[in-house]
Amino acid sequence: MVCGAATGCTTDREDLRPAEPTGAVADTWKVPIPDGAGSAPPASVVRGDAPGELVVVTWGSSSCPALPVEVTRSTTAMLPPTPATLRIDVSPDVWGDVPCTEDYGPSASTLTVSGLPDTAFSVTVAPARSASDAGQRDEVTVTVPAARPAP
Repeated sequence: MVCGAATGCTTDREDLRPAEPTGAVADTWKVPIPDGAGSAPPASVVRGDAPGELVVVTWGSSSCPALPVEVTRSTTAMLPPTPATLRIDVSPDVWGDVPCTEDYGPSASTLTVSGLPDTAFSVTVAPARSASDAGQRDEVTVTVPAARPAP
């Protein structure tokens, strides 16, 4: 390994490839940040283009972003019924033991959740219980707007 002030550290191994996450439930990651996803930490969630698709934006290392690792759904037995609530646990630990940049910025990933309501619903994005403290540290609840009617 060779390190320099201007170039950072490099390695003489040419076969290094970006890590692939393990244990993530995200369909894709490193997707463009969508309009309406918010521009401030700690997280935001918007509907994706496909039915049941959600785009989850988390803040942290751009090379090892926190990805969704678990999705749970809850409903309440209140009258009148309340919309479903989702909880998405995120963790940067899906990348394993690889060096990550120490920058701080947004990263987007997508996941598909069956049976999403067409009405607005709340989503809590939280650090996974097993996550290191390198990623998202705060739990946040956001409202995903109602689906747009088909043209």
